[in-house]
Amino acid sequence: MKTKNIFKGKPIWFIILFIAVCFTVSARLIYLPSTFTSLLTRAQMSFDKPAGSEETLIIKNSQMNYEYAVKFPGHNFEVRYALRPLDSLMKQFEAMKKDPGVISNISPNKFYPMSFQAILLNISGGRLGKGTIKMFPPEAVKKEFNADWGATCMVPLAKGFGARL
Repeated sequence: MKTKNIFKGKPIWFIILFIAVCFTVSARLIYLPSTFTSLLTRAQMSFDKPAGSEETLIIKNSQMNYEYAVKFPGHNFEVRYALRPLDSLMKQFEAMKKDPGVISNISPNKFYPMSFQAILLNISGGRLGKGTIKMFPPEAVKKEFNADWGATCMVPLAKGFGARL
């Protein structure tokens, strides 16, 4: 069997560019753990590591499980990523809608405000302090994150969740 040289007749800059692109694409995929990438796939999401950040170890804690974390060298700041795809919940929801015995059923797409509040209470040890939930305008969160809802809130961290900080 004869192999074909795909670079024959190509200028050297093309070959270097091709290798650089291959390296960049493969390097981008290497640093993400498989558990995190499988959740990204299920959620139909993509991920770009923030500029200037470094991957850091996950802290086992009873307040909030998460799948990936990055830190920013020289700063006391860490971002922890928890993905909870709705694919299986949506299938259950659709099946229950067809069941005449089910009287009330809330769409998983409506869980986010309650989930956010539960997460805040968990990571703060039940102490929200002066934490005020500030919701993002729907059009802004759609434009920036392609999401339907977004919010932020500052809370004191419980010892287990904030152990490294």
